[in-house]
Amino acid sequence: MSYGDFEHRTAWKPQPGRQYAFHGANDLFFKLDGEVVECAEDESDGYRSMMLDLYLAEAGQRHIFFKTPVDTVTVEEAPSSLPDEYGEFRGWQIVSTSPDRHVWVTMGTANSDDYYPGFRFNYTPRKEAA
Repeated sequence: MSYGDFEHRTAWKPQPGRQYAFHGANDLFFKLDGEVVECAEDESDGYRSMMLDLYLAEAGQRHIFFKTPVDTVTVEEAPSSLPDEYGEFRGWQIVSTSPDRHVWVTMGTANSDDYYPGFRFNYTPRKEAA
């Protein structure tokens, strides 16, 4: 999908402190409560790629998610200093409200302070039950 395809889409913004029922992630999509959200890459700048924004998925798109929620989560701004592979980071994390604060999804722009930033969408399922 190119940049222009998102011009008329509905942007989705996380609500600080709100808890969501998390149904998993598939490709660049995730499901919170009853809404499917797409993490869109801005592909308009050649070798550089950045996260464009978060959008509600278009009607009729089919994705695979868990029927029942797998966790209760919040959506938080990601720390700007993630592990070395990210460099300076700008984006979001989907974080479990359980005591382990498992990070299910990290999405945004890595190396955001560099000439060649990179789009990231990393889904990390739990290795064992919480």
